[in-house]
Amino acid sequence: WAGSLTIGTPAKSFLIDFDTGSSDLWVPSASCTSAPCAPHQKYSASSSSTSKFVSGQKLMISYGDGSTTSGDVYTDTVTIGGLTATNQKMGAATTLSDSWADDPEDGLMGMAYQSLSSLNSAPVFQTLVSQGKVSSPSFSFKLSSSGAELFLGGMNTANFVSGSTTYAPVIQQAYWTVAGQVLVNGKQVTSVGTISSVIDTGTTLVVAPTSDAASFWAAVPNSASYGNGYYTFPCSQTTTVSFRFGGSTVAWPMSASSLSLGRVSSGSTRCVGSIVGQDLGIDGWIVGDAFLRNVYTTFDLGNNRVGFSKLR
Repeated sequence: WAGSLTIGTPAKSFLIDFDTGSSDLWVPSASCTSAPCAPHQKYSASSSSTSKFVSGQKLMISYGDGSTTSGDVYTDTVTIGGLTATNQKMGAATTLSDSWADDPEDGLMGMAYQSLSSLNSAPVFQTLVSQGKVSSPSFSFKLSSSGAELFLGGMNTANFVSGSTTYAPVIQQAYWTVAGQVLVNGKQVTSVGTISSVIDTGTTLVVAPTSDAASFWAAVPNSASYGNGYYTFPCSQTTTVSFRFGGSTVAWPMSASSLSLGRVSSGSTRCVGSIVGQDLGIDGWIVGDAFLRNVYTTFDLGNNRVGFSKLR
């Protein structure tokens, strides 16, 4: 899921991946001429009257999927959803790894805690809060195929069922990490236990350590390993996978379509699951969009908690 923001004076528009699993804003630099930069909008510091070069600092970020970005650091004016952050520190990427060439997004805006920032600076939303631009120090995501929305400054009552929200306290202020449990057909997978759940809009799937993924899929009837951390299960089988967070008894189910990535091949009776095993060096599960599209998610900086609500 992506949306637009503008950078600089005059304002230039960029298509951005809003990522709660990182904390820095960057876009490609006008001085990047390599193939991965070619299809994207680029930031020209010299064309913006509000741009200031930050000397003695470089942009260098590696993401969990292996992609990297590096370049120069500036401060400039950033506007998103009509809200303007001034003197926002950001990266202008002069080098991108090859995978960015196929990405429709120009760049990325991190929305996790400042402690994760490779630029050691306030993320854009935190800047909006400190500059008094938002009414509430929280933001919410509706991730859907139509009508998807990032709401800055609270919750949009049009998108969730009033009274349905449960909150989970953040247990480590870096990623948006909360305690969770995973259930199969209403029963907790006790072999996995309580998991550190990184609530991450920037990850497509649900990614578990390989040992946890094996334990989880062992609890799914008729599942089988498919290789590279992926698992399959019978497409015709009703399998309800749900998550609980923060000690709440409310279980949030994944729809059948969000649990399946599709059939193994055309005509196959087996489907590939969206919960995969991969060891990324994080002691926990990355709960990405395959789950998050089933709920309305609120990231509450003021109270250091994540809210989950029923979608309307």
